[in-house]
Amino acid sequence: MNGLWRQILSAFTCDQFPPGQREQLLARGAAELARSHSNDAAPTVADIQAIALEEFGLLLNDQAAAAAREAPRSGHAPRPSKPAPSPPGHVSLIKRA
Repeated sequence: MNGLWRQILSAFTCDQFPPGQREQLLARGAAELARSHSNDAAPTVADIQAIALEEFGLLLNDQAAAAAREAPRSGHAPRPSKPAPSPPGHVSLIKRA
């Protein structure tokens, strides 16, 4: 498992990340899953939103899904930092089992 997926799993299962950063990591995970479902073609915003909701219980707005789609595929996700404010109009839900 590479560093990005470790951080995505951590973001999904614990509270070590600030809320905005946790949602960004889960959105990146949804974008990666959408790419894998579309044979590495660029997924649509709707594809990313559907996977985020289905796999992570995360409701993404269009802007967040588009940002996740444009995020670089290689490298590691950022480490937890101080909480960042959510962007204006940002709406998301995280459901935990």
